[in-house]
Amino acid sequence: MKKILYLCNRLPNNENAGGILYNDIIKTYGIENFSVISVSSKIKITDYQKDYLNLPHKQLALRLPNTNIIYKLLKRVPLFEPILLFIKKPFITREIIKFAKQQNCDLIFAGLRGDVLLVLDDLIKEVKRPLYAMVEDTVERENDDHKIIYKKLTKEYYKLIPKVKNLAVAGETMQEYFKTNFNIDSIITRPSYINYSSSPIKKIDGTLNIFFSGNLYAQKEMDSFLKALPLFSRNNPEFEINFYIASHRFLYLKSDKINIHNLGWINEDKLIEIMGKCHISYLPYKSEPEFMHSMKYAFPAKAGFYISNNIPIFFHGPSYSSFNTFLKKYKVGVTCDSMDQTIIADSIERFIKDIPYYDNCQKENFKAFENEFNKEVFKNRVHSFFLK
Repeated sequence: MKKILYLCNRLPNNENAGGILYNDIIKTYGIENFSVISVSSKIKITDYQKDYLNLPHKQLALRLPNTNIIYKLLKRVPLFEPILLFIKKPFITREIIKFAKQQNCDLIFAGLRGDVLLVLDDLIKEVKRPLYAMVEDTVERENDDHKIIYKKLTKEYYKLIPKVKNLAVAGETMQEYFKTNFNIDSIITRPSYINYSSSPIKKIDGTLNIFFSGNLYAQKEMDSFLKALPLFSRNNPEFEINFYIASHRFLYLKSDKINIHNLGWINEDKLIEIMGKCHISYLPYKSEPEFMHSMKYAFPAKAGFYISNNIPIFFHGPSYSSFNTFLKKYKVGVTCDSMDQTIIADSIERFIKDIPYYDNCQKENFKAFENEFNKEVFKNRVHSFFLK
């Protein structure tokens, strides 16, 4: 097996889908084959990450932490963070190179996101090892960073792309993007799941349970969806409507017809239990023009979670979204690109009242799970990626 240096922004963790994905990649290939170094910020190692304590690992920090009010205030001072970051960069780069040389690895593995982009080119030049890269989302998604930092990240990203030996990507549209624009072949590597839903085939009869899980990035879409639910309820009074929301943020709706259940951030077993009684899942994507590039080529991580738990998906996002390409391949739900409450309500109604289509979505969920989100598929793709 190859010895791999994994360069990341933070140690793999279970606070977001990206951290879970990288942890799964590392564990699937064999954690004993990795050395790990993070460059953006330090985190406290939890039980989820305890296996990393037995590996060669190092945490560095180009960024100020968000641990207290002073640091948060400093981040708001104009130019403070960019100046501090670029002052720290040469010192941290030397630390990374020193650590890397001590590991004597066969290759460097890195996600082409965030502060990794600021140090990666210097690292591969110095240690002269091939670069195996993962792109979950293109650099354009970093546009909410300080504009000076964003400009530097973008420059480094496009400098690094031609130097990638093997590339893993999040989905179909991104795979096509790299082939068309850079003539780079890639392998799709996205979150996977051990088991498919044990729930029986779902039937909607009198109660409609809707499910959402994860961080709420697409606030505008969620707001319009919430406002459409009372209209849907008035048009379909025979349904009792429950909306289960598993997120850090709590949402509210002034309606005696809609029951909002704010679950907070709960463990996966409880989440799966609730998903077992839900009929459709809600999957929003940002429609603001500045996020167009990201929405075209990233892939929503929670989609596989919904699919593996057999919840047909109500996708709510712009027509150019990557998930619409996936929906053409696997008809696991419906798509709506409107913010108009009437159109959203009508889309929900058509979805749940077209029984043959709704039933077929569940068959397509199983097909998509077997072909795309099964652990065995993931294992084969990870090994193909690193052994090629």
